[in-house]
Amino acid sequence: MGTLTENFPTDSLAVAAELDASGWVCVKNAVSPDWMARAQAHVRSLLEQHGEKFFVIIRPADEENSLASELAHDPRMQKLLRSLTEIGYPQGV
Repeated sequence: MGTLTENFPTDSLAVAAELDASGWVCVKNAVSPDWMARAQAHVRSLLEQHGEKFFVIIRPADEENSLASELAHDPRMQKLLRSLTEIGYPQGV
């Protein structure tokens, strides 16, 4: 199963408008149940490894084959983020 579901937003203008209005956006059921189950298992393994204390994962999307990398590099996620950047900062480089 893929990372994102059919609920993942494709209307970047609507997402940008909500982001501007409230400062955040919540898209319910945007990631697949399979991805969510794997993410929960990963967090449980990190808690077992580090204990229930503060720890940091630096740049998780840069870790090859990580769940964060899978999400960050999904083409639909990249398209949405690129569109939001262009809408919010059209003169950007």
